Amino acid sequence: MGPTTAAAKGVLGSLSSTGRKADTRAVILLGILTLLFFGRILFTDQALYFGDAIMGVYPAHDLWRQYVHQGDLPVWNPYIMNGMPFLADAEFSRVTCRCGTPTS
Repeated sequence: MGPTTAAAKGVLGSLSSTGRKADTRAVILLGILTLLFFGRILFTDQALYFGDAIMGVYPAHDLWRQYVHQGDLPVWNPYIMNGMPFLADAEFSRVTCRCGTPTS
């Protein structure tokens, strides 16, 4: 047994039950605080989305889904300004060219 292993064993062996109880209490406290702060998100249908996800990406994906379920090709998005190409938009389209993107 080398000096590093002996030192580690000495440190780990010196933890008292009081230290372990304090660690257990800290973990329980962090768990309770997590449930308090994120309980609505964890246990209801609410989501932690904000900004661009709510204002742009989610509605675009929902519009894409509506077009596809109707059997149409989503070529045009009539809801942005006076309309804009939807199929050719690289940000929202599912058919964009991923040229140069490494694949697995």
